[in-house]
Amino acid sequence: MPKYKFNTYTRLWLHTKFYAKRTKLYAYCRQLRPLEQLRQTEIRVREIN
Repeated sequence: MPKYKFNTYTRLWLHTKFYAKRTKLYAYCRQLRPLEQLRQTEIRVREIN
């Protein structure tokens, strides 16, 4: 029984760790996406002018 508990705890810990990493990456990508859109709009404006 303690072994099973240990496994569940480690699994939960790893899951939270990876989840935090994933959320950080997601937030980073969300920050980057608007910048990319701005860059694309700048390129379009240059092409028009």
